[in-house]
Amino acid sequence: MAARDQTALVRRARSHGIEHQYRDELGRLKKISARNLASILELLDASANANHQILPLDDGAGSPWTTIVPPSMVIRDGSMPRVWHIHLQVGKSALSDKADIAVSWTSEDESGSIREHRASSSELKIDAHKTIRGCRYIRVAIPFPQELPLGYYRIRLDARLNGRQWRESMRLIVVPKRCYVPRTWEDAPRGKPRIPGRISGTKWWGLTVQLYGLRSRRNWGIGDFRDLATLMRWAGRLGAAMVGVNPLHALPPGGISPYSPSSRLFHNPLYLDVESIAEFKDPTVRALVLRRSFQRTVELLRQSETVNYEGVTRLKWPLFKTLYRVFATTHLGHGTPRDRVFQRFKTEQGQPLLHFALFQVLQAHFTPRGEPPCSWRTWPAEFQHPDSPAVQRFLRRHEDRMNFYSYLEWQCDEQLKQVQLAARRAGMPIGLYTDFAIGIDPNGADAWAFQDDFVQGASVGAPPDLFSPKGQNWSLVPPHPERIVKSGYRLFVEGFRRNMRHSGLFRLDHAMGLFRLFWVPQGRSAADGAYVTYPSQDLLGILALESRRHGVIVVGEDLGTVTPKIRASLMGAGLLSYRLLLFEKSEAGAFLLPQHYPSQAMTAVTTHDLPTLRGFWAGRDIEWKDALGLYPDPAFIERDKQARHRDKQALLAALKKTHLLPPHYPKAAAIPELDNALSQAVYTFLARTPSRLLVVPLEDLLGDDETPNVPGAPVGQYPSWRMKAGPIGSTMETWSKISHVRMLAQILTRERPLPQAQKPAKK
Repeated sequence: MAARDQTALVRRARSHGIEHQYRDELGRLKKISARNLASILELLDASANANHQILPLDDGAGSPWTTIVPPSMVIRDGSMPRVWHIHLQVGKSALSDKADIAVSWTSEDESGSIREHRASSSELKIDAHKTIRGCRYIRVAIPFPQELPLGYYRIRLDARLNGRQWRESMRLIVVPKRCYVPRTWEDAPRGKPRIPGRISGTKWWGLTVQLYGLRSRRNWGIGDFRDLATLMRWAGRLGAAMVGVNPLHALPPGGISPYSPSSRLFHNPLYLDVESIAEFKDPTVRALVLRRSFQRTVELLRQSETVNYEGVTRLKWPLFKTLYRVFATTHLGHGTPRDRVFQRFKTEQGQPLLHFALFQVLQAHFTPRGEPPCSWRTWPAEFQHPDSPAVQRFLRRHEDRMNFYSYLEWQCDEQLKQVQLAARRAGMPIGLYTDFAIGIDPNGADAWAFQDDFVQGASVGAPPDLFSPKGQNWSLVPPHPERIVKSGYRLFVEGFRRNMRHSGLFRLDHAMGLFRLFWVPQGRSAADGAYVTYPSQDLLGILALESRRHGVIVVGEDLGTVTPKIRASLMGAGLLSYRLLLFEKSEAGAFLLPQHYPSQAMTAVTTHDLPTLRGFWAGRDIEWKDALGLYPDPAFIERDKQARHRDKQALLAALKKTHLLPPHYPKAAAIPELDNALSQAVYTFLARTPSRLLVVPLEDLLGDDETPNVPGAPVGQYPSWRMKAGPIGSTMETWSKISHVRMLAQILTRERPLPQAQKPAKK
């Protein structure tokens, strides 16, 4: 490509938010090829074709001048603009600044209350004009109302100019500057100066668990919401402030990865505790469950070394249908108290729940018996959009089947409410900590219901790095950065709101996705992708608004190729940074000492995508990546082994420097085995950081060797998202007897005690 064409291509890409280069985790500059830039431009409906030819830059394309008002506007409380602008097309005639302009508008809040606003002629001002495609536009400045409280508004505008009239509407969102934080986390009491170097406020610790992997004597082969409530009470007695879970999102049929959901708005019903549903008391249901063959199947699933999702589904799903039939016969439409609660739930959840249930019914309807579900893009054309007349007719004919899926979501919501109630009663100041996946399955419910907000022909991933030398393609559909604005950010508003509903902390997976996502064109490798930017300040504001409304702390997972600017912006918006011991090292490879961690952070040794502490020490992740063929070059294996040896030496040195290295360890260069004493020393090291939160994966608490997930592992060659926590044969009921569990919990509670008022009462 000629230099001039290359410059034009880069200019075009940047105008659409495509980054033509980026820096990897080592700071090296990586430039995107012309071929890959042009591919991303095509996906954004921009003017580039497959031959990389760039059409002339059209001054009117995407210009704010050609719209009267933007489709959405997000403003921050306390920083209200003095004026806002509208754009009017006035033809080719010139206008004086004293033209006869009249502007009025209404603002409707979430309760339906409407206020009228009118600007007098003296308050209006034509402050700019522009000619586009031979047509003249003016920009009119209007006084902005200063009294709007936080919330969502529908603005309807009416403008008149020299006999012409315009009407337009927009969504206005007034947001706070920062997310919610507990009062005890404030750096200094109000009215008193902050003392440099002093860490004020409370520091807490908690657990993270993969809910599906909880072993108990009573579940049906998969951890469920009753197990989670039991774990809350147990963790509360240990002194924990919270328990974090994997994303609980609804999955596509046959899907098991919690980070590849069908919908981020609704839940996976396999986590339901069937025996806690009111209809379970019906004699016909109990008779089914008490059959010897049923109980034998339950016991086999419970004893399975890994989660048998297929078996759990075959067991639970028919029973779900039986429970719903009992509810429909006894309550639905009969005006009973239980029916009224269900109807109120459906009304509160509104159109998103309607579309989710409708998708589930359509998916079952168009899937031949015994075959895996097909993509909604293969359905008959008239059913491929939720607002089509055919879909509306289908809805009216299948209301009962839709009620079944709404019933399951209602039960998920009710049981999660009980989980958070159990946490509060256990004295936990945070309680349930939920995780929000970065994206969704392109063939799932959200991709169908919100399809106008997404891009077709690309998926979200990550560029090649030391962790994944081939890069990563997560097969998740990316939101379109311009269309999400046009829809009023509905996709994010609904997702944030529903996942904060019964939680005390909200973790945003891959928080960099609020700023940019790495797009991989369909059919290409991750090395052929590019970063596309998003309206990050608007998204952060909406996140802060929902956080404040629900009183929920927000953690932004800011690992990987996150720039210092992005990390600073996240923390400026009140999000806690996410700091992993395994990554917190100096350029020379030394582990940062506790005092160098930020206070506005949640720390951990590892995550679900990295080895457990024991697995890290033994090099299990290196062994698995080698066995699974994830190294593109055999030389990388030896590189990683040598790096791991240095890391273990560096961690021992950091423990010694902080006087935490157990005294019985040898002084020589030999690296000892990881025993309980060394594991406890590592967590004491982290507990002494100033970071507000510390989380311990249940796998580390129980001393597991294997990680829940190996990214990029070929299907069936590693039990990703199927691993059960703890030693085989153990259950939640026996974990308190493990001496390492008691010792580690005592250390963490000593270093990070709960406030006296929050401590659970002794029984």
